[in-house]
Amino acid sequence: MTARDKSKFEKLFKTEVDDKEQEVDPEKELDWYALTVGWAIGKGIKPKDAHAFSCHIRYHTNLG
Repeated sequence: MTARDKSKFEKLFKTEVDDKEQEVDPEKELDWYALTVGWAIGKGIKPKDAHAFSCHIRYHTNLG
C-alpha cells in the first residue's frame, strides 16, 4: 500500500467508521483492531496490508 493509498483510506475510515463511533460501538466493547482489519478488507485491501493499516490506525493516529 502506498502512502497516498494509506492517506486515502485513513480519511475514508475516519468518515465511515471513526466519526460514527457512538453508533458503531456505543458501549466501547468492540475489538477495534479486528473491526479495522475487516473494514479494510471490505474496501479491497489485501489481508496483509489490512493488518498493517489497522496497526497504523491504532498506533499512529488518534482514530479507532
